[in-house]
Amino acid sequence: FRLPDSGLVKYLDFEGDPDICEAGPSGHALLVRTVEDSQTIDRPVEDDFTISVAFRPDADGRGSGDPRWFLGSGLVDGEISGIVDDYGISWFKGGRVTAGVGRPETFLHSPPGLTLGEWHYAALTRDRATGVVQLWVDGELVDEETGGTQALNSPEVLAIGRMHPGGNPFPGAIDEVRIYDRVLSPSEILAIHDSPGYG
Repeated sequence: FRLPDSGLVKYLDFEGDPDICEAGPSGHALLVRTVEDSQTIDRPVEDDFTISVAFRPDADGRGSGDPRWFLGSGLVDGEISGIVDDYGISWFKGGRVTAGVGRPETFLHSPPGLTLGEWHYAALTRDRATGVVQLWVDGELVDEETGGTQALNSPEVLAIGRMHPGGNPFPGAIDEVRIYDRVLSPSEILAIHDSPGYG
């Protein structure tokens, strides 16, 4: 297999980071215990994109009711309150991955029951021309919806390991954050999932 590199605009593997655990799929991983362990990056995409992340949940996520991404525990998040041009991926109560985009608010989620203490992989894709957003979990397409076709240019930064407004840290470890400025094909998403450490 060959990992896709065309269109890769941001890659975080946390090698050498002081806040690490040794159990990452590839070397070290960011161990999130509190909001202070999270990181922020400049928002690298707003049109077509794929955001992928490896994560090991050690406890259930936040959230209740409808599985909306901004109610969960943040994985890669750019949430801003209100109906705005934002997006994100989170870990939700009941062992779900949730994701979504704003204006109109468009939500995606996996089935419940993902295993605690094991590494999983999620990817959110967005095609600006059609507004189609897809959520992939552990190499499988689990949800697809159609959102807006405008640039998703809020906010200026993304939070890794918590919700952007400052709360709801992810309870576990995060690794291999990849952000592309294009929609990866199903075979490319599967190649990332099948890379060493995931499957």
